[in-house]
Amino acid sequence: MEREEDTVVRARAAALNSQDSRVESTNYCSNPGAIELFCYPRSNLPTLRRQMKKVFALTALFAGFTMPAAVAQQRVFDWVPDTNDVVRLAPGMRQNTHQYGPGQGGDIKLQLTAQRPVTVAMIHRSDWDTATKDPEAIFRAEVMDKLQYLCLQEHVLNTTYTCTLPASADSMALIVRDERTGDRAVLAGISNVLGVRHAAAVIAPANEVSLQYYRWDCVQNCYRSEYQGFRLAKEKFEPNILKTYSLPLPEHDGEQVDVKMKSSVPMLLAVVPSDVAQQLYSHPDMLDNAVGNGVCQQRAAQSVNFGCQLNPNGAAQSLIVLPEPSAGIPKKGKTEIEVTSVKCIAHCRVWAAN
Repeated sequence: MEREEDTVVRARAAALNSQDSRVESTNYCSNPGAIELFCYPRSNLPTLRRQMKKVFALTALFAGFTMPAAVAQQRVFDWVPDTNDVVRLAPGMRQNTHQYGPGQGGDIKLQLTAQRPVTVAMIHRSDWDTATKDPEAIFRAEVMDKLQYLCLQEHVLNTTYTCTLPASADSMALIVRDERTGDRAVLAGISNVLGVRHAAAVIAPANEVSLQYYRWDCVQNCYRSEYQGFRLAKEKFEPNILKTYSLPLPEHDGEQVDVKMKSSVPMLLAVVPSDVAQQLYSHPDMLDNAVGNGVCQQRAAQSVNFGCQLNPNGAAQSLIVLPEPSAGIPKKGKTEIEVTSVKCIAHCRVWAAN
């Protein structure tokens, strides 16, 4: 989005270009080490003031170029859904359900829903890997309860689980434990006695746990719009006819065209609707009314550099350039004009008209 600060910077730059950058002065300082800028006698105070204005203008211009990062729309962050998973736990079983990589730590968030109560906690992955070298350890409370857990929550059926992970060179693992008690050997014996292979699953069905993970991510103003300058026209012509230049329809709020012109005769410049511009060839008497209803104008101009913000009404617009009606047209004259615009080329936000 074109910002007001950018327009101000452009206007300042144009003003600086139109001034004579040479300031003649004589150094009357009694102190040889003094800064020359301040070495002016009283008779040269007007010159000093002009020089100081240039210094302040250049300072403001530099600040304008360094400002965009601060004044640009701030990105908005929030929790957004990421991956999801479903695990099935036997009575008393513990399972490593998710890994969080090493780093500087930070917050995590997930939504957990279980059919039967579970315990959920975080643990260093190296501790978990060491304790579970024996696959049966995930069922043994005397082994697993000795580990150091973080953000432990018990008797969970449905919760939004959050935890602030510490900075660590080790990954962190999310552990979910089924809180039901049951001797796996007893259940296996029942299956053998009944001669039913899956009797244990019938007596103690798996506890289905659903896990919806979230990540902290950008949700608004995530991609900065990128702009590029384009030249719409550049030519020289004799200032004795009406010239029209078609302008692009605005694609973003505050879009403008920049016009730079030098002419040997006073010229009239204005941005008007394109249909009106075409009528001026056959109805020159409409000129005053057309210019009066235009979005911007320059009268009796011979050297100008200005920006004109386009009307965002969706109608085609044109720049008209012609000699002022009151100006005498020389037999040999010359007008030079350049029209440029800045257009969005990536991550563009469509301008919404009222």
